[in-house]
Amino acid sequence: MLLNLETIVGGYIRGQVITCALMTVFILVLLLVCGVPNALALAVLGGAMDVLPYLGPLLTIVPAVLAAYGNGR
Repeated sequence: MLLNLETIVGGYIRGQVITCALMTVFILVLLLVCGVPNALALAVLGGAMDVLPYLGPLLTIVPAVLAAYGNGR
């Protein structure tokens, strides 16, 4: 039973890491195309916040929008 639980939890954590990494790359490309300053820092923040299901995107959008708005593009 413990081995089965370890497999399930390990798969979940691997899936979360893959999802966070893909989200980081997606956000980075999007912010670079839009010309937002500090795109890498915002992308890493967005990838880390992807762990939080509903609150994470909101916590990522606010700094990205403020950075883009300050850039004037």
